[in-house]
Amino acid sequence: MQQNGSFRDDDWRRPGWRDGPDRRGDADPIEHLTDLALQAGLWASGCLAVASLAPAVLVAPLLRELLLMSAFLVCLVGLLHGERLTLDRFNRQDVALALVALALIAGLFIDPAAVEAFARAQAAAPGAPASG
Repeated sequence: MQQNGSFRDDDWRRPGWRDGPDRRGDADPIEHLTDLALQAGLWASGCLAVASLAPAVLVAPLLRELLLMSAFLVCLVGLLHGERLTLDRFNRQDVALALVALALIAGLFIDPAAVEAFARAQAAAPGAPASG
């Protein structure tokens, strides 16, 4: 990697040259799975905290949308860091996949009739802005 005390021009292209030994795939797979669950849980709990600020009828739709947006962001960051969909170790793409799965589960709890009734009630409220 070093020649005469300096780095070569192509050192940044080699995968894993700056990563520690546990990033090269030789760490315990259970540890990687625990990291995956922790990252997905942190993202999901953040989305749930934001969604809980909405009215009760809108929590499930808002949670679904927030989980999908966070999955997109995690996937985009993973792509920018050069992570691929591989089966040899867990990475940000797997976290994004777990967030999409949670978004699909949150979508099962959406009641379209209740959301529509809530929207009508808000539109009929005396201080509601006129829709045009």
